[in-house]
Amino acid sequence: MDTNALLNIVTAAVVVASPLLTSVFTHTGMTSRTKNTVAMIVSLVIAVVYEVVTGGITDWTNILYAFPVVYGLQQAVYNTLLRAVATNIEANVGVVSKTVGSGVQAEAVTTKAADGSEVVLAVPAQETPAKG
Repeated sequence: MDTNALLNIVTAAVVVASPLLTSVFTHTGMTSRTKNTVAMIVSLVIAVVYEVVTGGITDWTNILYAFPVVYGLQQAVYNTLLRAVATNIEANVGVVSKTVGSGVQAEAVTTKAADGSEVVLAVPAQETPAKG
C-alpha cells in the first residue's frame, strides 16, 4: 500500500470519528448555529492538516476543495450513524468553569456516572487575584 492511499484511509477514519470529537467541544445548551460553527472549524482543521501532510499547501484553492468534502462527509456520518452517540457525549461530558474557594478559578472536565452523579475527570486550576 502506498503512502497516499494510507493517508486517505487515515483521513477518512478521522473524518468519520470527527463528530465524536466535535461533540466533546459542544454541549446541549449551545445553539444550533454554534454547534455547526464548531463542526465547521473541526472540518477546516482536518482539511488543512490533510493538505499539509499530502504535499503542503501549494495552492490555497486545494483547501476550498477539501473542506466541503470533509464537512459533507462529517455531516453525513453524523446524521446517519453517530447522532445518538454524539448527543449522549454532549449531554454527559463537558467543560465547566467555576470559582472555587477564595479566588481560585478551576476548569473541570466532567462526566455523569450511571447513577446521575457528576464525576470530575480533571481539574487544572490557576490562581486568580482576589478582588478586594
